[in-house]
Formats: sequence, C-alpha cells, structure tokens
Amino acid sequence: MQTRTLFSPAQHSATARSRYTTLDTFELAVGERLPSQGFPEERLWVFTDGRGMLNVYGDPGDQYDIRQTTALWTTPSIETEIWNTGPRPLHGVIFRVGEVPVPERQNGMLTWTTHAADGSVAPGSGQNTVYIYEQPRHEEGLHLRIHLIPLRRSMRTHDPVEMLILLPGGHTQRHTHPDIEETIYVLSGSGTARWDDRSIDLTPGSALCYPPGVIRSIHNTSDSLLTYVCHAAAV
Repeated sequence: MQTRTLFSPAQHSATARSRYTTLDTFELAVGERLPSQGFPEERLWVFTDGRGMLNVYGDPGDQYDIRQTTALWTTPSIETEIWNTGPRPLHGVIFRVGEVPVPERQNGMLTWTTHAADGSVAPGSGQNTVYIYEQPRHEEGLHLRIHLIPLRRSMRTHDPVEMLILLPGGHTQRHTHPDIEETIYVLSGSGTARWDDRSIDLTPGSALCYPPGVIRSIHNTSDSLLTYVCHAAAV
C-alpha cells in the first residue's frame, strides 16, 4: 500500500497545525492486500474510489464490502485487513488520531469501554463501518447538507465526524472553537476556506487542520457541489 502523509503533529504546515491528528492518503493496487494487523492509534478510513473488501477482528472476522464513501473506524489494536477486489486502484484517506488509551488484552481478548455521544458509558464495538450516503442527513438552511459518520469511541469523549455538502454559493458560518481541533479533507468540488484573515483555495485533495482559537469558515465559490469530511478532536 502506498501512503502519503499530508500533515501530522510533527509535520505542520501553513494550513495544518495538528496536536492529535495525522492525515494520510493511500492507494491499494489492483489485487493488493493489506495484511491483517492492529494499529496503535484510532483510525478513520474514508474510501474515495475503487472497490474492495475489509475484514475486522482477524480470522474469522466481520467482512464488509468497500465502495466509494465507505467509512471504517477502528479503536487501537483492532485487527483490520483490506484488499482490492476492483479493476482499478483503491483510494482513500486515513485520519489517525493519537494520544488515546489502548484497550487492555485479557486472556487473548481485547477489552474496552465505549462512551456514547452524551458522555454516558455504554456497551460497544471496537469498530464501526458505514456507507456514508445511506446515513441520515440533515440540512442547515438551503445551502448545507450534513451526513453524520457515527463513531464508536473507546475510553475517551465523543469526537464527531461529518461529511458536509455545500451547494453553489453556500458557506458555513464564521466561527471558532476554544477546545477542538478540526481536520478537513475535500472530496470533490472547489471553493475557499477562511483562516483568521487568510483565504485558502480548496480543490479535491485539499486538507486543513484548524487548531483551537482560529476563526474559520468554508465557502463554495463554484457552480457545483463542494463535498468534504470534517473530523473534530476534542482538546
């Protein structure tokens, strides 16, 4: 699997100041297989092109079909295997979120606690696989459609992830967060992002990571849809 790191806590840029999140793009060649393995951080995989299969929890595990805009979230150490079953390379992006507790292993099994969105402790899984466009959506005004990408969190507070679709001429409200870092990855379309007093061009593959306190907004300046994924990590 070929990967390219766009930014990380050790690799800042003018448009990415991350404390917790590393953002990678990846490509899995035709017929290629990513061996089953656990990873040391929480991972959100968003598949953007191609077809494949994934297996979670080892052998035998839970198997899922991969298609465009399939999302997979895993807690640290969960065995994950991915392979390309399509006629072209399988592409996507990985949000790797660090500084989270690793589940304990007892008698060969992982054990963890899951926190619900309201902060309450609840039984849960170490992974969550969804087909984003099949998730319920809501609208803010006539310009913004939002699909929630639900995550099952292990031993930390809930961090939301959304896929947002801005209609032509639409924009998000100018705002800031004192306690959240936001990572944005553009799937399709073009526009601009505001970073305090700066304007940043957005095209497919553009990535930003806003630290707490930065004033921000996203604008669709084109005549087509602007679609992006936004992950919020609580500081």
